[in-house]
Amino acid sequence: MKFKLELGIGLRYLQSKKKEAFISITSLLSLLGIMLGVAALIVVMSVMNGYKVELTKKLKGFNSDVVIRDFESTIADYQTILDKITKEKIIASAVPVISEQSLLLNEERATGAFIKAIRPEDVKVYPFLQGQKLSYPNSVILGQRLARMLGVSPGDTIKFVSTHFDSTIIGMMPRMKDFYVEGVFNSGLSEYDSSYAIMPMAAGQKMFGIPDAVNGIEVFLLPDVKLDPDKVARRISNLLDNKYQVLDWKRMNQTLFDALKTERAVMFIILTFIIIVAAFNIISSLTMLVTNKSREIAILRTMGFSRGGIMRIFLYSGMILGILGTLLGVLMGLAFAYNIVDIKNFLSSITGTNLFDPLIYYLDILPSKTDKYDVFRVIGLSLAISFFATLYPSYKASRMSPVEGLKND
Repeated sequence: MKFKLELGIGLRYLQSKKKEAFISITSLLSLLGIMLGVAALIVVMSVMNGYKVELTKKLKGFNSDVVIRDFESTIADYQTILDKITKEKIIASAVPVISEQSLLLNEERATGAFIKAIRPEDVKVYPFLQGQKLSYPNSVILGQRLARMLGVSPGDTIKFVSTHFDSTIIGMMPRMKDFYVEGVFNSGLSEYDSSYAIMPMAAGQKMFGIPDAVNGIEVFLLPDVKLDPDKVARRISNLLDNKYQVLDWKRMNQTLFDALKTERAVMFIILTFIIIVAAFNIISSLTMLVTNKSREIAILRTMGFSRGGIMRIFLYSGMILGILGTLLGVLMGLAFAYNIVDIKNFLSSITGTNLFDPLIYYLDILPSKTDKYDVFRVIGLSLAISFFATLYPSYKASRMSPVEGLKND
């Protein structure tokens, strides 16, 4: 009964009257500030989560789980390594590769590219190459954006210029060879789609001057393997007597994931300040409300309300703003997070610009994945800030004596 009475009085104090219009406006701004802060936090956290999940998925789809390299040169006895590591039950397949850089030419267009040479039968191992094939000795599969930059499509011919040179009667000349564009792949990662080309192993060995050798072995784990890639890398390294450099995909992309982690933390801190600013509005509106309600406080004290009861009334007033703003912010944030792609497309159509350029953000889509634990953390943070914002004005109201309240009035 006491709780309902104190809550009712606190709610009534928030209702607008002519002489308290400014206080009501300040309270409304507090509610809107908390709502926008909570919504922004949820949307940003969802996008950051989705970005990390989608980026991880695309990176794993393009790269292997573990890569084996020689510390100094190429790997000549790669077949022995393949036979040894494929006996492990956790390994689905191991693919010998040659990774080099090359210059690609088509008429007046030229661009550099990363070349990955693999055996034609290993094309099916890579998810981003599903449906593709290397049918001819001089076939090549280009990234979608790379093909667009060169102005070629399947069926065309392009020239590869190797970084290795041959001695001729007129001097040293780079190795050049025409390749038939057999296919175009789309991995979903703009960086790879604009810079990678896939060719047959034999052609790569000839182009880059490493016959009967490779410069890397890419290892793919079984889908149901739950081991951390780092532990798998150490296990393979021990199996090969630590003679080779063995790296897992997380370690190879550590800088990128560290940057994402840092950016996520910084964004969380920055957007939290929106809620803190709104909390200052709660403090100011409640402080003005306490001053304006000094007569009512005095009357309530003479009626038998304790200092704690007066404090709770204003605590409830402030927390009503905090709770309502938080709930509206959660609803608004979830609505934006679940419809972020449609919202992005709508804003892009209005502004005439690409708001999520794949060349800048790696991915060709704007991902969003809402984590319920992030939502709960945002709710807890918002309510905690709102609660602490109400303490000082509520305490000030509780310390006001009846005589002082009537005297000021």
